[in-house]
Amino acid sequence: MSLKTYSRKEKVVLEAALQLMFLNGYEAVTTQAVAERLAISQVYLEEMYPACDELQMSAMTYAAVVWVKKTKEELAKIADPEQRFRRLVRLYAEGTGNYPESLSLYLDAWKLLRDRRRNVELIRSVLFEIYDLYVGLFIKTVEQIGTIQADKQLVETIAWIFVVISDGFHIQSLIQNRLPDFDKISDVLFLLTGGLGKEGIDEKCLSVLPKN
Repeated sequence: MSLKTYSRKEKVVLEAALQLMFLNGYEAVTTQAVAERLAISQVYLEEMYPACDELQMSAMTYAAVVWVKKTKEELAKIADPEQRFRRLVRLYAEGTGNYPESLSLYLDAWKLLRDRRRNVELIRSVLFEIYDLYVGLFIKTVEQIGTIQADKQLVETIAWIFVVISDGFHIQSLIQNRLPDFDKISDVLFLLTGGLGKEGIDEKCLSVLPKN
């Protein structure tokens, strides 16, 4: 799984765009707003990102790439397969919990997609690329651990579950006005997947998942 690389100039622009998104929402990011924030020419910025949609989705992709890269680096430092899998479960459980504004950004993008207001194909394709990054990281980590004998389709299904499950925990934290107990959540999720032993994920745990 190769990750997109960014020039220093791109990083500065996209980080400024993310800051604006976190402060004022997805649609607050325009080429004019980012240019003003960075005190650069809007014309110059539009040479990089001709449309606001491109700038907005590029910023969200950048955030995903940064998270995936940091997660890969952290997991690579854990030699023990079971502990690496436990950490993988924990990181996916936490997900947007550490970045509470992120869920709102995705909701804004999904709303644009649902309402078909503009540039639907761009938004759909970029959202797929972002989620594919998250799913790909989960699958790749499981493959690298090398002891999981589950069917690849089942592992992919589990990956998608883990990718979206953190959004539910984030909503829980908003409703309860406190952070979920991620230690307990991680333990439960680890048990539900059958854990990770010499025989890999227990097929009995996976058998409840649908097969085509």
